[in-house]
Amino acid sequence: MILVPEDTETDYGKPYEISPLQTEGAMEGMSAPSNHVLVLFRHADANVMAQVLPTLNPAQVSRLLGPAEALCFAADPQWNEAGGVMGARRAPNLPERQAGMLKLEQENIRAISVRRDAALTRKVAGYLERVAPDRVSALEEGKLQKFAQYSLRESRRFGVETDAGHCRWAYMSLVTSGQLGQNPSVQEAMRADAPGYSADTRVALLMRHSFLAVKKQASREVD
Repeated sequence: MILVPEDTETDYGKPYEISPLQTEGAMEGMSAPSNHVLVLFRHADANVMAQVLPTLNPAQVSRLLGPAEALCFAADPQWNEAGGVMGARRAPNLPERQAGMLKLEQENIRAISVRRDAALTRKVAGYLERVAPDRVSALEEGKLQKFAQYSLRESRRFGVETDAGHCRWAYMSLVTSGQLGQNPSVQEAMRADAPGYSADTRVALLMRHSFLAVKKQASREVD
């Protein structure tokens, strides 16, 4: 359990998830200050640790380590560009650990968000390199990362949330020379009042429709 600012996104699947204790009543000694909430922290997940650990100050690192002298883990390449084992060791000048739970502040949450955005940008760029190498090679040198960032900003404006949805949007944006979001039909499909169809589902349907249209056109050309 850790404490995070009360306006932190704590949905399922995030590095920190809302604790059932918030609704069932806090346990003795585990109550949260008024501007923080108590959350479950997936500390056994190496990818979560790779996102959080680099944002901690010395006092927070000391609290995280507790009685341990060191912490090591192996995160996925998306979260560890350098590769190899990541971790922290208790330095001689590290502050004494404070009582209570690890407490994250707004600056930690902002830094974690920056790391998550950078990792997702790399993931989208890598996806494009795998599925559309010819298109990627046609981009000017160094422009792939910028294109991935542009695509992420655009897909988020339409409400896309999942990594898969962002990757699909980026692919369709790439093959349309970055004009996907300006297409009136796409805008209509993404903004239509259709309960039960999330933005990510709509992107998947758009991609399927696009593939079927290309296949149909190719069949006509053969005939």
